Amino acid sequence: METKVLTPDLSVAAQIELKDIEMLARAGFKTIINNRPDNEVEGQPLSADLAAAAQRQGMTFIEIPVSSSGITDQNVDDFGKELGTADKPVLAFCRTGTRSTTCWALHAAGKRGVDHVMEIARKAGYDLSKTRERLTGMANR
Repeated sequence: METKVLTPDLSVAAQIELKDIEMLARAGFKTIINNRPDNEVEGQPLSADLAAAAQRQGMTFIEIPVSSSGITDQNVDDFGKELGTADKPVLAFCRTGTRSTTCWALHAAGKRGVDHVMEIARKAGYDLSKTRERLTGMANR
């Protein structure tokens, strides 16, 4: 399993498996944010099972399911609120890491600037160019 660092407090990843939880705890992660709805695809681990495994490792597990059809402003606000109060470091995941990265970027654009968050995402392997207009709007709200 590969994690990609966005900030010292936040990394993102593609779908995690039950077997990954212990490794994430050993790596020092304190909180996991799940941005993937249950049953998006067959065979995907259920959030409840991942949450129980995280709890056994002394980690916090937060669910902010984000539909693959679009990230809502509420998703972004929830992500920012949870990230702000979570024990760090945090790992956020979804199917590929893109939704988690986009939630962070939309939340952080006002503080860090659109170009800066896009560059951080690009260095982590995520192209947010199609969200530039929305990033700009979120930065100005």
